Amino acid sequence: LRHAVSGGDLVARLGGDEFLLLLASHDARATVAALRDRLIRAIAEPLDLGGHQVQVTPSLGVSVYPDDGQDIETLLRHADLAMYTAKERGRNALSFYESGMSDALQRRTVMEAELRQGLARDEFVVHYQPIVDVESGRIVGAEALVRWMHPQHGLTFPDVFVPLCESTGLIRELGARVFEQAARDQARWAAQGHVLRVSVNLSARQLVQPGFLDELRAALGRAGADPRHLQLEITESVLLGRDEALMALLRDIQALGLSIALDDFGTGYSNLAYLQRFPISTLKIDKTFIQSIDANRRVAELIVSMCQLLRLTVVAEGVETHEQLEWVRLQGIDLWQGNLCAQPLPAPALWGLLEQQRPLPWAGPGPEA
Repeated sequence: LRHAVSGGDLVARLGGDEFLLLLASHDARATVAALRDRLIRAIAEPLDLGGHQVQVTPSLGVSVYPDDGQDIETLLRHADLAMYTAKERGRNALSFYESGMSDALQRRTVMEAELRQGLARDEFVVHYQPIVDVESGRIVGAEALVRWMHPQHGLTFPDVFVPLCESTGLIRELGARVFEQAARDQARWAAQGHVLRVSVNLSARQLVQPGFLDELRAALGRAGADPRHLQLEITESVLLGRDEALMALLRDIQALGLSIALDDFGTGYSNLAYLQRFPISTLKIDKTFIQSIDANRRVAELIVSMCQLLRLTVVAEGVETHEQLEWVRLQGIDLWQGNLCAQPLPAPALWGLLEQQRPLPWAGPGPEA
């Protein structure tokens, strides 16, 4: 850091992995902008640790005197807020303090406390979106999706609270609860004559936590569920840059009887090599391809063809119209889910649909047939 800044600038270690740079300039923002790349290059220089090369990426927060504070304590506090904003924006980034950040931190602090209380009070529930067989039109599975029954705000969707659960580590407890509840519901439905494959989303943080495999095994035992009818969904980002340890873990999960699905495929790197290398049995095509224009659908057609060659089960997400379903059928896709069948439902409502199963209105020839 000292080599990256000018001789008259102050460099100090605040503690842990936090450092302070104190710069004097007539145009602070321009100076910081010019310094940013030098700092990132200096910190990201590879280090050799025990024969392994590692790299560090910084998150930079900036406050400017006198706009952002009249004393060092205020400036430090505001720079800290800006730094955490940079982390939330993906790390390896720089963020200047803005007046709304204090309010955002306050809201985050309140929500974190409410999340902890919600877990203690068992306020989280699992809803299920049906997964339908394209040819028969029958419900053969469901995706488990968490909802928060907030005491003031009512039913709250995961995009509001899951990112904070991820950053605070609460996702581990929440994810474990969702998996066990889904396993219990699957076992109950099977005992009553409706054998569904239930899919549960898995966080990257859950995968790396110690004892994760033992927790899965224990939850299956408590629920009395057949693991062959449960599936864990991971996103492609979970696989990026992972080593043989992840491969071994996924194989151990598969050895328990659970299958693995790759979710939201097509929205990230779309690395087809993953489909061969990792023990994946199902690929879910993101709704943006199903609902999109013809140009994007041609990409989806290529993905489906590759999956069929690899003998993977393909699920089309986000089917909302008969025209979309007809396209899904013409591609030879196995399964679909979306609002054309039903939005995510509480367990009793899904049970009602299962009890009414008969040739459903979306089965059979499409509207143009």
